[in-house]
Amino acid sequence: MEQKQSANQPEDEVKAYNILLKRHINDDRLMGERSSAFLAGSSILFVGFIMLVQFCPTSRMLCIAIPILGLLLCFCAIFSNGRTRKGLNFWMGHAREIEEKGCTFAYMKDKNMLPSSVDKHVGLFKLPNRKIYAFIVPGIFIALWGLSLWVLCLN
Repeated sequence: MEQKQSANQPEDEVKAYNILLKRHINDDRLMGERSSAFLAGSSILFVGFIMLVQFCPTSRMLCIAIPILGLLLCFCAIFSNGRTRKGLNFWMGHAREIEEKGCTFAYMKDKNMLPSSVDKHVGLFKLPNRKIYAFIVPGIFIALWGLSLWVLCLN
């Protein structure tokens, strides 16, 4: 019985790795779709806000309501992409464990080309995309909306 388990270990590793990879791809796709929707919605909302301030400066309540709506959209994006980022970290962490401890990736490990090591070689300032889309992009819009509210309150 012991021999049969060890004989199936590479096959089980591959199956487990494929499951983790599919989940990782799904969460990555989900984050991309959410980020695209967030960027489109925030951009349209911000352009509408600028046009409203420019052409209808008398509608003060609406001018204040739009940045508040934009801030709410940003916090929703941070929350939803933050959850997806945690999922991506979970899938990637367990896939990395299989790559480093399993026998299936021994050749790739010897050649220093494990799939999980891509984060070390690419990216803006070595930041993974999941952090950029979960926190930095919504943070930029939070700053824009906050600045917009500040400017409105000064006038």
